[in-house]
Amino acid sequence: TQLVSLTELYLNDCFLEYLPANFGRLAKLRILELRDNSLTSLPKSMVRLVNIARLDLSQNQFSEVPDVVAAMALLEELWLDGNKLHALPDFVGSFQALRHLDASFNHLEEITPELGNCIALQDLTLSSNDLKLLPDTLDRLGNLMTLKVDDNQLEELPNSLGRMASLEELFLAENFLTSLPPSIGWLRCLHTLNVDEN
Repeated sequence: TQLVSLTELYLNDCFLEYLPANFGRLAKLRILELRDNSLTSLPKSMVRLVNIARLDLSQNQFSEVPDVVAAMALLEELWLDGNKLHALPDFVGSFQALRHLDASFNHLEEITPELGNCIALQDLTLSSNDLKLLPDTLDRLGNLMTLKVDDNQLEELPNSLGRMASLEELFLAENFLTSLPPSIGWLRCLHTLNVDEN
């Protein structure tokens, strides 16, 4: 934490269980990767890391997204896959620059409607969770090109799906779908549709 000029820090696969309390001194960080550790929380001082564009917390032991992440308003990539999350916090909707979100391999039971405010989102991966429904607000994601919600418990899709005009890839395999909404025919950019095992 004396290296206050750091803009990139990679601490993947280091058996970390916690970070130093004064980690927030690294206020110039733009990339922070903490993949594949044993973290359950982040120090409160990290609210000072307001310049972070890429945050990788995947393959850890988080049961909820740490509150300090809310301060990272410039986030472009957020990796949360392989944790123990049951929900995504509403503050995710405030990330106006977010282009990539991966929250696969968790225990998510629902997705906050606020996610529809992430209008820059291009890639959304929610595979291998416990989702039964998708929020209607996802139709606001006009720049979304890839949506992966395979291996969930979805029984139906919102009819507003057809308004996601930029969608190119849609992965819906391994759910409980018995029909697709008619509006899916509006997805003129769609080149990959996987509805195996429904």
